[in-house]
Parts: sequence; C-alpha cells; structure tokens
Amino acid sequence: MKKPRVLVSRPIPSEALELLRLSCEVDLNESGKALPAAELKKRLSGRAGLVSLLTDDVTDDLLASPGLKCVSVVAVGHNNVDMAAAIIAALPTLAV
Repeated sequence: MKKPRVLVSRPIPSEALELLRLSCEVDLNESGKALPAAELKKRLSGRAGLVSLLTDDVTDDLLASPGLKCVSVVAVGHNNVDMAAAIIAALPTLAV
C-alpha cells in the first residue's frame, strides 16, 4: 500500500518526525522559516495531510487543496486555522 503524502511546514522534534515517516511520505520544509503562502499552497497540492506550526496561517485557500484530508497543528490550540473553512470542507483538524 502506498503511504499518504504529508507536508510538514517546518522542522518538528526528530522523534515525531521519525514516527510520521513510518507511515507517511514526508515533505519537510527544513529551512526553519515560514513558507510564503504561494509556496505553501504549491507544496501542499496533492498531499493528504499538513503538519503546521502555530505561526503558519492555514487559510480557506490552503484547506481547499486537492487531496487534503487532515490538518495537524503542533501547538496548544488551532487559532491559526480557518476552522469555519475546515468544518465546511469536513477536514479533521487537531492540535498535537
């Protein structure tokens, strides 16, 4: 079975990344800097999941990416996610 493709917007703890790589094909932005919105949208295209940080602005435009099935935020909350758009798109969104 083919692994789902996931975009990780910025480096996360290595233990978490290793676990993610066990079950997913990971595209990691290793720069440590936020991707511009256009680049984030481009890299998210065709990905089943997004692992973002609190400082990433997850807009309705990003949530409409073809193939996107879930969004995870490495933070205490999900204030950076357009939750109304996530609900309309029926996208599970969780903070980890």
